[in-house]
Amino acid sequence: MEEVLKTEVFHQPNEYWNPEMIRKSYEEQNRTHRRIGLKEMISKGLGLIKRFETRDERIDTEWQKFIVSERPALESAEKLNLLKELFETYLTDEYFRKIIDQKCY
Repeated sequence: MEEVLKTEVFHQPNEYWNPEMIRKSYEEQNRTHRRIGLKEMISKGLGLIKRFETRDERIDTEWQKFIVSERPALESAEKLNLLKELFETYLTDEYFRKIIDQKCY
C-alpha cells in the first residue's frame, strides 16, 4: 500500500498530495510534536488506530517496551529515572543519538 501511495497518489500534479503535506497539516492541528510515519498514516486511514500518539505518549510506550524486554537491573528509583531520561534524550535528540550510535562518548 505504501508503494501504491508513493507512485500513484503522491506528487501528482493535479492534487499534489505528499506525506510531508499530510504530516504537517495533522501535526499542526493535533499538536503531536513528532513526525508521523507513512505506515501510521495508512493505519489511521484504514481505521486500525483511532489517533496518533503524541511525542510524550510515544516515548512512554517505547519506554514500557524497553523495560519489559531489557529488564534493567537497577537498585533505585533514582537510577531508573536517570535511565529513562537517557532513553528519552536518545529518542528525541538526533545529535545525541549520533554520538551514542557512533560510540563517540
